[in-house]
Amino acid sequence: MGILRQLGMIGVVLMLPVLVLGGIQRGAEPVSPQQGLNLVQQTVTPEKGVLLVASAEMRDPRFYQTVVLLLAHGENGTLGLIINRASEIPLSEVLPELEIPGLESQLLFFGGPVGLNGLLFLMRSDLVPERATQVMEDVYFSGDRALLEELLEQNQDSRDMRVYLGQAGWAPGQLEDELAGGSWGLVRADPSTVFEKDLDDIWLDLSGPPEIPRFIVQGGVKARNLVSICLPFFLCLKQGVEAYAIRGGLVNQVR
Repeated sequence: MGILRQLGMIGVVLMLPVLVLGGIQRGAEPVSPQQGLNLVQQTVTPEKGVLLVASAEMRDPRFYQTVVLLLAHGENGTLGLIINRASEIPLSEVLPELEIPGLESQLLFFGGPVGLNGLLFLMRSDLVPERATQVMEDVYFSGDRALLEELLEQNQDSRDMRVYLGQAGWAPGQLEDELAGGSWGLVRADPSTVFEKDLDDIWLDLSGPPEIPRFIVQGGVKARNLVSICLPFFLCLKQGVEAYAIRGGLVNQVR
């Protein structure tokens, strides 16, 4: 009876992650926040103000470990800007005709491999600027040259405005195909991620540790939270089996 009871306990621990995953995939009621777990997350769909986070398996080298802010998405296609790629080119070289102090200290950002003969810029503003389109909250984008010069003359720095060479673009239906193929994850954007976070940290923070398995489930469950539930069970099982083997309990009783 002792060996059966111990084997039964191991089986219960082993089945717990399966039960958690299975219950969510079958549409079971998620654990409420009042019970200490917050699994429910509103479904994120591709639209302006959403970030595309390249998967670790991204095959296109132009988008390896990139994060793209969507500016527009609809039946005519998709427009976005890579937000975590800076160049070594100062704005003074791109706009040599502008004699504005401080341009040599502001860097040009790489927005994507499309339209490399044009500039787009993101800005933060409490007032709705003319000739610009809102992306989210106080963030707007534009390609208007006159507006760009006005903002640069106001000594806007990278915390309030960023200028991008090129853009990321998808034909109608192309992004949906890439999402279905697992090339991208979707995360709701916020101004601080775009303007304040260190560029080297953006993709890592949004994609999560690559060594931890990520689960895709139905019902709007956040993958990272789900992993935090299941992973301790696997670790507990591993440690328990190893400790039991060291004591010789299971081996000796089977013999």
